[in-house]
Amino acid sequence: MDALSANHELRRELRAAIEAGMPAYAECGGLMYLSGASSWNGRSAAMVGVIPADIVMHRRPVGRGYVQLRETGNRCGRVPGRRTSR
Repeated sequence: MDALSANHELRRELRAAIEAGMPAYAECGGLMYLSGASSWNGRSAAMVGVIPADIVMHRRPVGRGYVQLRETGNRCGRVPGRRTSR
């Protein structure tokens, strides 16, 4: 977590590229890296910041299972209103 946060240049370049319209696909750790910050064991570290959410990791997995998302059209490549299930 600290090593990812310490790589300021990569975080800055990723954020700039995505905000300029580069499509991005991420899941699991990559999705966590694109968030604003990740917290674990009482410590928090800044991440890329293109997803307006912070990640909190727990000792045991929480909330696993299927989710339904509705695309908003706020990013390149998304179709507004289309439902995506996972």
